[in-house]
Amino acid sequence: NDDKELGIIQVKGLLKLKYSYLLIHYCEYNYLYSIRFRIKDYKYMIEIYNVQCESGYADGVVQIQPIQPFEGENVDNKALGGRLSKSKAIQMMSDLKIELKKIVTDYSSFMTKPKTDF
Repeated sequence: NDDKELGIIQVKGLLKLKYSYLLIHYCEYNYLYSIRFRIKDYKYMIEIYNVQCESGYADGVVQIQPIQPFEGENVDNKALGGRLSKSKAIQMMSDLKIELKKIVTDYSSFMTKPKTDF
């Protein structure tokens, strides 16, 4: 819900992460997230929250168990669904964080760039 009078704008997004396994196969995971922009007195704050794995697919067709976000190496092998190794899942979480930080950086760059046309 947007509240433009209070300077709050909310947006939803989707990130797709793809990783190979067993040399010729791949897994693709779809992560949904929400972004909240708070804007007031020429200042802004960008918050990404509610990141969750909506779905996972092997080789683009077979639905597999989603891998929900986790921190560090704290993941149970059962939560990985048997496709990705623990090390690949840890790498995927690192990549997910990098992509989310890049989104914030890109929006931040856009917000601070002088606007000449509307």
